[in-house]
Amino acid sequence: MKINKDIAILYALFIFEIGFHSLFKKWLPTSINSMLATLSSLAIVWFAYKLIKNSKNKETITPKTEASKPNKTKSFILVFALAIFTILFFQQFFLSTPINIITSDIIPTTKDVYIERLFNNEFVYTPIHKGEYSWTPNYFPMHWLPFAISEYLNFDYRLMALFVLIGSILFYSFHVISKTNENLNLWIKLLLPYLTLFAFHLDDKIIMGHSIETLICAYYLFFALSLLRTSTVAKAIGLSSILMSRFSIVLWTPFYIFSSFIQNKKQTIILSLISIFLALVIFVFPFIIKYPQLLTDSFDAFIPVYIKEWQGQSWQAPGDRPYQLFNGIGFANYFYSFWPGDLTQKITAFIQMQTIVNISLPVLFFIYLRKFRKQISIQHYQLFTLKLTLIFFYSFIVVPYQYLFMVSIFVSIPIVQQFDLMKD
Repeated sequence: MKINKDIAILYALFIFEIGFHSLFKKWLPTSINSMLATLSSLAIVWFAYKLIKNSKNKETITPKTEASKPNKTKSFILVFALAIFTILFFQQFFLSTPINIITSDIIPTTKDVYIERLFNNEFVYTPIHKGEYSWTPNYFPMHWLPFAISEYLNFDYRLMALFVLIGSILFYSFHVISKTNENLNLWIKLLLPYLTLFAFHLDDKIIMGHSIETLICAYYLFFALSLLRTSTVAKAIGLSSILMSRFSIVLWTPFYIFSSFIQNKKQTIILSLISIFLALVIFVFPFIIKYPQLLTDSFDAFIPVYIKEWQGQSWQAPGDRPYQLFNGIGFANYFYSFWPGDLTQKITAFIQMQTIVNISLPVLFFIYLRKFRKQISIQHYQLFTLKLTLIFFYSFIVVPYQYLFMVSIFVSIPIVQQFDLMKD
């Protein structure tokens, strides 16, 4: 077995993408690392596209033959060993890392507002008023609803989020086993999700210890992989989960539905009906009908957060640059440093730029759909545009919390796993 040099570049880019979003950012100035992090993500999309286009799927994406099947027993042992080890490792970490609202209010807010109100039969999205400060809860249902199970069974919210991610990783692992034609390539691919997870954990324990971002990563990994599969139900569940957890891909979704309709009208109609049904049952009927202005009011809750984070953390010395903006990722640090005006003017300008970028991307995807359909499959174009949407959405996010970027890295995994690093 030899290393396929072209594929090695793609895998190296994936390692750099993880590194620039986690461990490497401690070694480089923020202004440099922020740009390299985004460029490494873009390079993965570009290089994967070129590989698929140029290879015609003959060498780099190899159909599995009966003679070359990996050892299934060893494969499944490795799959479940990795999953069990990860659960046990983080369970011990959670036990030694109590949730602290001073460090992060994500889990306390989920528990004390959303889940407590749900269990008390109160309307979850009733605005909260505390003195002069008021806000509308802004987590979408699939961001908090799974933790009703945690509350009912009385176990750690972080463990619940990890279980969902492990479920998506198992879905990914079984896909890889069915598509990969050699043991070493298979084992390399099986390690990719865990490499991502542990790299972020090693870089910043707060990500795993005080957030539930693994839940969102699970949704996106599942959906991104489902784009390469034929199951309509999987696509619908994946799409519904991410739309009802965050608004990151709301503007991408019409493009996805349109491009799917071109390829398979019947499947797209069924997918849309399932997604609409889930949205009605989980979000619209229980919440939107009772509070129609929920979506617009919830966005207003972000503004005080933006200002507070751009002013810096309470533990920082006066005059220090805001920690979240200068943590090595995202473009907010450029606007903070170079855009004229006070903080409100800088934030307003950055939000306007973010809006322009997020609206422009789907328009470009529509424009270039016909061109790229001749070069790669619709499924690959959808996967690449999903990744591009997340790259720019998070690069232009107003407060670039590091844990948010883990979502985009997990979407790289279905892209990279299509290619065999080793060849005969």
